[in-house]
Amino acid sequence: MIFLHLAGKYAVTALCIASLAACQATPPQKSTPTPTPTPTQPTTPDPQAALKNSDAFSPNALLPMFKQAQQVARIKNPLLNEISGMAFSKRSPGTLWVVNDSGNAATLFAIDTNGNTLAEWPVAAPNRDWEDLATTEHNGDAYLLIADIGDNLRIKNEHAIYVFREPESGDHMNIPLEPVSVIRFRYSDGKHNAESIASDGQSIFIASKVAATENGAAQSTLYSFPFTVDNSNRLTLVATPVAQLFAAEQSIEAKLVAALAGVDLNQPTAMDIDTQHEHAYVLSYRSVLHYARDDKQSWAEVFASEPTVIHNHRLAQAEALAVAANGTIWFSSEKQTPPLWVLPAN
Repeated sequence: MIFLHLAGKYAVTALCIASLAACQATPPQKSTPTPTPTPTQPTTPDPQAALKNSDAFSPNALLPMFKQAQQVARIKNPLLNEISGMAFSKRSPGTLWVVNDSGNAATLFAIDTNGNTLAEWPVAAPNRDWEDLATTEHNGDAYLLIADIGDNLRIKNEHAIYVFREPESGDHMNIPLEPVSVIRFRYSDGKHNAESIASDGQSIFIASKVAATENGAAQSTLYSFPFTVDNSNRLTLVATPVAQLFAAEQSIEAKLVAALAGVDLNQPTAMDIDTQHEHAYVLSYRSVLHYARDDKQSWAEVFASEPTVIHNHRLAQAEALAVAANGTIWFSSEKQTPPLWVLPAN
């Protein structure tokens, strides 16, 4: 659950004022009057038909390359008002999987890159504190991981990651999705809050989200354990620390928010690994960070390196990020009709 529910909502909100440039209206041009066309009845999109149409999800059609950061849409479904996780489908490149934070129904949504809802499924797993999503490929199959890893009060002894085979076009949307595996884990060094998960198909990575203290900001720790879909072994796995994320210098705003609400604006709220292009990205309440990997580095070594800030944003509660098949980076926030932003591929 995000920090605004815990402390200082009024203080943080006052600091998080978005400033988008107003569009300049183009003056109307004089033209020869044309006959008024006969009105036609609009058609209602069929989510199942859209999911069945592979052409609708070609990367070239729905995932154009972008030259600069821009808001491309708003997510229109009123039920998606507290988005905490987002991931691109491995089977349908133009489909984004989206979930809400705790306090909402256990539902998986499929949306397109224009913010339209394509489908939604009830999920046969409790939404205790869903904080992120990841998609990955493992042994030739495409999987969706829902991360129930939030723990603001640091009181939970274990956490769960629900693993699903990605839904397909023929799946019935009124039948709850059943996980093929439930990965339960605990941290090797105590109890931690986290909002970020990523996978390279072999391992699962989780970045802790650390509250600011009277001594200032603290470093986030990257934890890891093997990714498996074998549910026969129901032992709780152990997430071990593999790296310390680089701690950025705090701005005046970040210091003020830390003092008023105990929140570090630089802490990770979402992340994703682009295995095809060997990049990784981390979202915070103020920035999008880029990590580049060379052939000799492990992902732990990549996340321990100093990242590049590729975008500073003003979204109040940015908590969802996903990388598309063509390398573009998409992110959004928790609010009603949240904006959908995209960054150029690196």
